[in-house]
Amino acid sequence: MLHLFGSRAEGRSGPDSDIDFAFFTDRCFSWDDYYLLYGLFTKCLGTDRMNLLWLNRADSVITFDSSLAVQKLNSF
Repeated sequence: MLHLFGSRAEGRSGPDSDIDFAFFTDRCFSWDDYYLLYGLFTKCLGTDRMNLLWLNRADSVITFDSSLAVQKLNSF
């Protein structure tokens, strides 16, 4: 599952805004897969100004904050 959140998802991004993604994976996803995914995103989006938050591996405080952002996004 992949979610866009932050200023771009909320329609308030500026020229210096990065792109924020949060995602969950199954247990088979590895750090090698993460770096491959990051490379794919940077190539497809044409930028490395991106946060790619792997929620399965994130600190619980970050995960909670990102979940609120995802819940807010889904309420639109």
